[in-house]
Amino acid sequence: MTRRRREALYPLGVVVALLVAWQLWVSVGGVKEYVWPPLPDVLSELFSSSELLTGAGHTLVLIAAGFGLATLLGLLLAALTITIRAFEVGMLPLVISSQFVPLVAFAPLFVVWWGFGIVPKLAIVTLFGYFPVLITALTGLRSVETEKLYLVATMGAGRIRTFWRVQLPSALPSLFAGLRIAITSCVIGAVIAEFIVGSDGLGYLILQAQGTGDAVVLVAGVIYLGVIGAVTFGLVALAERLGLPWETARRAATHPAHDEDE
Repeated sequence: MTRRRREALYPLGVVVALLVAWQLWVSVGGVKEYVWPPLPDVLSELFSSSELLTGAGHTLVLIAAGFGLATLLGLLLAALTITIRAFEVGMLPLVISSQFVPLVAFAPLFVVWWGFGIVPKLAIVTLFGYFPVLITALTGLRSVETEKLYLVATMGAGRIRTFWRVQLPSALPSLFAGLRIAITSCVIGAVIAEFIVGSDGLGYLILQAQGTGDAVVLVAGVIYLGVIGAVTFGLVALAERLGLPWETARRAATHPAHDEDE
């Protein structure tokens, strides 16, 4: 077995060990079920509850939509900052200052503005996700070699064409780093949105379960959220691998994995 394949088994081993420890703690330690439920009960809830599955679908749609809006907003703000000096001087400091306020504090304000529909939930998720996209996009856009910018300028390219043809492609590696952070932030934002605004989704079901003391649904809902977070993060990483194969090859060359056959 190669080293890479062997290392791929490590996370699986950790998960199995945690599940065994969970069951031993509950059965041998005599933990009350309302404090921490037995593993079989949670597994049964995970695979048989249509309510949790439906809630997971609602949460996943909210995360995907909010992540898309956050990406567009972050890229738009980055493009305006790079191409318009007045925007960089006048608006960017305000955008950065807004991050000093706990983002959850904006949620009640969104409810006052837009009610309890989908709009305030999307606004909350977008607010959680756009800033990493903005900062990493700016970092990538500003890292373009000056020689390239001079070259396209001598060829008659304007600011917009320079942005699309030179600056944005060069910024993609940094941007994908921000997207990986943003998708994680969007998962957190979706749960908070469903806590405050929602009438569906995993966040709403977890809040209901807390009120009724249903530890099985609480733990199952958290596991669903963990799976959703891992899957969405993996999809962004896969998109980076497919969209930037040269960057993946560069990282592999920088940190080579020496396979060792047993």
